[in-house]
Amino acid sequence: MKIRPILTTRARFEPALRGVNADEVIAELSALAAGCGGCEASVIRHALTERERLGSTALTEGVAIPHGKIRGLPEVVVVVGLHPQGIPFGSADGEPTRLFVGLLAPDNDPAHHLKVLARLARLLKDPACRGRLMASRDGEGISAALLDADDRVA
Repeated sequence: MKIRPILTTRARFEPALRGVNADEVIAELSALAAGCGGCEASVIRHALTERERLGSTALTEGVAIPHGKIRGLPEVVVVVGLHPQGIPFGSADGEPTRLFVGLLAPDNDPAHHLKVLARLARLLKDPACRGRLMASRDGEGISAALLDADDRVA
């Protein structure tokens, strides 16, 4: 599955997250997603926070994929945020998380949600993609890094 259509039509990017803890970063991602998905930021924040309560969505290598399902959301939305210093986010390696890729999906299509989540995880495991993302200074760089990886990574 390729995620190019989602990234080019339903994605937002923030190269300089400012939150000092997980709750503040989730709030920033929620506000970013609200501008793209048509849902209120408070609804998105609740979905992401509830998912984090089940267990951290932080991977290793400074990456997290906070995700949630939203009732009434018409289609999948992706938001990407970079945090210059990184924050503790519960990663298995104990390292600060700098790259946040938020995923929101309609609650009535769990299979599609899982496919997009798996694709994002695959892209973020690619060292070249991660490196380009973390070096990005603007939304164009973030978008280019993900689109290139989507074309290149099987």
